[in-house]
Order: sequence, then C-alpha cells, then structure tokens
Amino acid sequence: MNFLSLTGIELQKIRRSKILLILLAPVVIMWLPAIINSEKIQDVQGIPITPEHNFFIQGFMGMVWFMIPATLIICTVLLIQIEQTNHGMKKMLTLPINRRMLCLAKFAVLLLLPAVQMVMSTAAYYGSAFLSSKLQGYDYILPPGYIFPCIGKFYLAALPAAAVFWMIALLIQTPVFAVGTGLALCVPSVLIINTDTIMVSLIIASACRNMWISLGIGVILVFTFSVLPKDYLFLDLCPYCSPYQLLTAAEENGHAALFLGVCIGETALAGMAEHIYLKIRRYFS
Repeated sequence: MNFLSLTGIELQKIRRSKILLILLAPVVIMWLPAIINSEKIQDVQGIPITPEHNFFIQGFMGMVWFMIPATLIICTVLLIQIEQTNHGMKKMLTLPINRRMLCLAKFAVLLLLPAVQMVMSTAAYYGSAFLSSKLQGYDYILPPGYIFPCIGKFYLAALPAAAVFWMIALLIQTPVFAVGTGLALCVPSVLIINTDTIMVSLIIASACRNMWISLGIGVILVFTFSVLPKDYLFLDLCPYCSPYQLLTAAEENGHAALFLGVCIGETALAGMAEHIYLKIRRYFS
C-alpha cells in the first residue's frame, strides 16, 4: 500500500471513532459561554481594544492556550490505541505494509485534526458573533481578512506541539501516562487546577454505564458553573468552576496558593472516592 491509501484508511477509522466529537466538544464549551456573557464583552476595562476584537480574543484565548493542545494529546493517544483493539496492529502487520509508511500516515492524519478543529472554531466564532450581535445590537463580526490569517497562525503554532505529543505517545505505551505527560507539558498550573474536575468526571463516568449520560452530566455541570456569580470564593474553588479561574487574577487577590492547594486536595479526595466506589461496586456485582 502507498502513502495515500494508508492515509485514506486512517481517515475512515477517524470517521468511525469518537475523535470528531472530541474535537467539537471544546469548541462548544468555549463559544457557548461567549454568547451567554456577550454583554460583558463591551467592558474592555480601559484596555485600548474594540469590543469585536475583545470577543474574538476571549473566545480563541482558551482554545489556543489549553483546549487545542489538550485535544491534540487525547487524539494522539487515541490514534495509536485504535490499533490495540482486538490486536488490530498485529493483524495489520501480517499484511504487506511498511511500518514507517503507516506511522507517517497516522502522523499526517494527526496534523489534519487541528485543521478540522480550526474550521469548527471559525464556524463557531462566526455563529456566536452573529448571535451576540443580534442580542446586544452591536456588530461583533470581524472581516475574514483578519480572522483567516490568525487562524492559519494558530494552526502553524500547533504543529510542533503535535510532533512532540506524537513522540510521547509512541514512547509511552500506557495511555494514562501518555496523556498525563502531555498535559503536564502544556501548562503545569492549568493541569493542577483542572485535575479536580477531571477526577470528578472519572467518578461520574464510572457511575454511568452509558457514555452519553456521563458526557451530558459533565457538559451540564460545566455550563452551570460557567454562569454562576464569581463573587463568592467558595464557588470559585468548586470542581467544574476552578478551570475558569486565572492564576494571574488569583495572585492579585492573594489566592493563587489557595487555589492550587484546594485543587490538589480535591483531586486527592476525588481519587479516594473513585477507589472506594469501585471497591463497593465490585463487592455488590
């Protein structure tokens, strides 16, 4: 098989997997709150920037800062783990396939995934900007001549990260450690303030046999905590709310160490709860 044939086969595997949903979920998570909080976009807090540019930056900042690297890490591991199901890799290697060509085809598909996510993000931006413009009576839509070059730069910036995450996934065969290593390389502080949410999500996923139920509960919790008032420190420290905190703002208020300490403690408690729950479930099953 040549390179194009192998790439076509890998694209078919992508279509049958849940990777496209993984690419879509962060886009929805980032741009739906932008519509909900569109009235606050016009408050630029004295920064010399127009509201439409502020809307664009607020939406894409979270995508470029964490969401795109995180989805790249997960998709990289999934691309490799697809072949482990039912000994798929062993069966493929019985065919006249060049291993290097197969690896290169998978890497080419990996480089295509952030491009797909960029297309989704661009469509989500224009959709949310259009709805926000109708709601607030102000035109938040920037011209394509400004948007497309920025999107292209975001994509080019993601390519070196994709290569590093691909190398990690090949060197570390255990999926959990591969994902953990990649996330730790993104932004260590962001990983810390998100691990409590990740652990609680693992508990929900263990309790719900149906993947879509656990996913729906997680999405509902994310959106609920994103619209809660930010005037109470207790709410800011809760799982599903801590990912929306900025350590720079917390440091100004003297709460940076508190945020990190509470998130580490919540992660430990959630991990213990997960361990206890699994033991109880095995006992009664």
